[in-house]
Amino acid sequence: MDQIPKSKWTQAYDKGKQYDHMTTNLAKCMNSVLKGARALPIAALVNETFNKINDSFVTNGIKIMNMIKTGHRYSKDV
Repeated sequence: MDQIPKSKWTQAYDKGKQYDHMTTNLAKCMNSVLKGARALPIAALVNETFNKINDSFVTNGIKIMNMIKTGHRYSKDV
């Protein structure tokens, strides 16, 4: 670990934004993702939440599969 910059593995040295997230608080993170859906009725809000999270998993899954297929062992950020 001494050869890896502290900014890559510890929040104390990450200078704010790390891995596309500004906070470790899940509620704050989801609030920023769903800010356009706050005024929706409950059923629509649940549907929008599902769709946003599903899109995120699909997008990240595709990125990861492409990295694996091209022989990467770690993500580009690491």
